[in-house]
Amino acid sequence: LQHTWPDNTVPAITDQTVILWALNRKVGETFTIKAEDGRVVRLRLVAGLANSVLQGSLVIGQHALQDLFPSVSGSRVLLVDAPTEKRAEAGDQLRAALRDTGLELVPCADRLAQFAMVENTYLAIFLALGGLALLLGSGGLGLVLVRNVVDRRAELALFRAVGFGQRGLVLMLFAEHAWLFLRGLLVGAVAGLVAVLPAITTPGSNPALGELSLVLGAVLANGLLWIWIAAHRALRTPLIPALRGE
Repeated sequence: LQHTWPDNTVPAITDQTVILWALNRKVGETFTIKAEDGRVVRLRLVAGLANSVLQGSLVIGQHALQDLFPSVSGSRVLLVDAPTEKRAEAGDQLRAALRDTGLELVPCADRLAQFAMVENTYLAIFLALGGLALLLGSGGLGLVLVRNVVDRRAELALFRAVGFGQRGLVLMLFAEHAWLFLRGLLVGAVAGLVAVLPAITTPGSNPALGELSLVLGAVLANGLLWIWIAAHRALRTPLIPALRGE
């Protein structure tokens, strides 16, 4: 932050989320701001922070801050580090010593939770919509299997007549539709991975790969269960009339 360039560009550091989504920039790129006196100043992003309590803030050197904003007389935000077992005691002492300045102490965990509140709300909404889509898709998958069995009643009746048992037909239907379901799940997983790849590869990101694996596993188990149930239900209908028609 103390580095200077011949063109008077000011080095700056900010949160990686701000760089990517608010500034639409990358580390090493520049952008302009207006100083207190109205002059336009160029800032260069020299580093990006991981998800931190400094989200939404630009960090520049002390000399640059005094030059660009001379009316700022002192620090307004302080980062206080204290041992975990003495955190409450340190907070009480700070409030007592700085009671005339209107001190507000916010734990870093609470601060980060506030930043993530909007993002978590969106994630919860998408999770609910995804769950609804999963239920509808699973039910639709079962209906497709039942409709397929109805259209193939004559063929299945012929299989029964030549010696195929109920269990063999169920396994055959299950294998056919499970393979179709697995291919669809694979295509969807690859498409989803491509969609979120920029977010996963962003420095400072913390993708929940474990939770993602659990969700994919749940989708797989749910789909296969519906296929198995639908195959059993569909073959309970009498096939003798269909065989007579064949």
